[in-house]
Amino acid sequence: MISIFLVLGRLKNSSMFRKLKTYNFIFIFIIIIGIFYNLFSEKGIVNLLKNDEIISKKQILLSQKKGIKNDLEIRISSFMDSEVYKELILKEKLFLKNENDKVIFYELDN
Repeated sequence: MISIFLVLGRLKNSSMFRKLKTYNFIFIFIIIIGIFYNLFSEKGIVNLLKNDEIISKKQILLSQKKGIKNDLEIRISSFMDSEVYKELILKEKLFLKNENDKVIFYELDN
């Protein structure tokens, strides 16, 4: 009688062991699929690292272009303060394009 219980106990343990094996296999399989999905999907880690490199390169370009912009703004402001700029504005307002142009004054009749 005791031997029957031992045999039944072993059968239960072996079937439970098989269930645990299959559950562990399924669990490990799901984890491996999750890891590969995170690494190689569209929003994966590999793409995030590539995007980080692209962002750092574009930040360098942006800082260079900001430097160029500041230099041009300084040149424009210094030109606007110069006498040449003032003469150009006066000529533009008087429609004098060449130095040999003359201003003609008209008298208006009221």
